[in-house]
Amino acid sequence: MLTEEQIYAWTHLGFILIPKFYSTETIAQMQMSADNIDRWPEIKGKWMRYYEQSNTCNEKLLCRVENFIDYDKLFHQLLYETRLLGILSELFNESPTLFKEKINFKKSGGNGFAPHQDAPAFSIFGQKYHINVMICIDNSTVSNGCIEFAPGRHKEGVLPQETNGDLRSDIVNSLDWVLVECNAGDILIFDSFIPHKSGANNSTKSRRALYATYNAQSDGDRRRDYYQEKRKYFPPEYERVVGLDLRGPNPFNLGNPIK
Repeated sequence: MLTEEQIYAWTHLGFILIPKFYSTETIAQMQMSADNIDRWPEIKGKWMRYYEQSNTCNEKLLCRVENFIDYDKLFHQLLYETRLLGILSELFNESPTLFKEKINFKKSGGNGFAPHQDAPAFSIFGQKYHINVMICIDNSTVSNGCIEFAPGRHKEGVLPQETNGDLRSDIVNSLDWVLVECNAGDILIFDSFIPHKSGANNSTKSRRALYATYNAQSDGDRRRDYYQEKRKYFPPEYERVVGLDLRGPNPFNLGNPIK
């Protein structure tokens, strides 16, 4: 299902951009679903809402919602769609299994994401390898904080990190970063080892993107285990108990501006 050019990009760069993967109708449906999820209330034990503080004022912004496909029919269908799973099967060389999902809302005034790799955060269950799929709900541009990659550096495994899990500053400065702008309806598939980051949203509109992470079927279905552990070690604010210390390194909180 992939072209020779796309396979080359995957092997040598660590990511593939596939434009116009979804129709205009599906884009509109995704944007409506994202609007609806934005309004979901805080309910313990269901979807997980995480917040950040605006970089322009003292406003609390919705940063991310996780664990939501059991409550949204459209996004459930898209993440298990045969066409997408077929592409992932080529890259894994076997069938994929969904590991986790999130929507980063990156509203106007939302902060950037620090340089990091996802692989350290995904290794808690002994799985060998993961692939991320970014589904663009809105246009992703330089002004609203599009993703940036260090192409080719996915081949080097886990790079040196700060104590909080971000990439070490000297490593960050040594990397060549490439901005990747996308349009609504595009998908961006990237290796869990590729260093990436993003800037703040300096525009007036949100930059919403759904990130779905998959592992090879032979590594097992650990999605429920993942969210069970995340609720224990990095729950949403409204599920936190008195005395829970979230100040140290946390594989469930890498690179993001969540409070």
